[in-house]
Amino acid sequence: MTTKVLFVCTANLCRSPMAEGVFRSLAERAGVADAFEIASAGTSDAFVGRPPTPEAIDVAASRGYDISAIRSRQIVTDDIVRFDYPLAMDSRHLVEMRWL
Repeated sequence: MTTKVLFVCTANLCRSPMAEGVFRSLAERAGVADAFEIASAGTSDAFVGRPPTPEAIDVAASRGYDISAIRSRQIVTDDIVRFDYPLAMDSRHLVEMRWL
């Protein structure tokens, strides 16, 4: 059985891709990556398809995490049902996710 985890912020350009990258790396290091489906999304559709910000990529890389391949996408209603743990990066995102 796979546990599905989704990290959600506003644009999916900094916080949520960094959380995705850290979680994915920790799962890989622990040898349990196959037990998870890990993703991130944003509440906004303004930056769909774009990579994380250069600052986010640099900060993550300085700590040993590669998030450069992640591309922004907007959260959709199905995500709330499909993911076991749709995690909001702050209370505003949680409010927006509840509307879904």
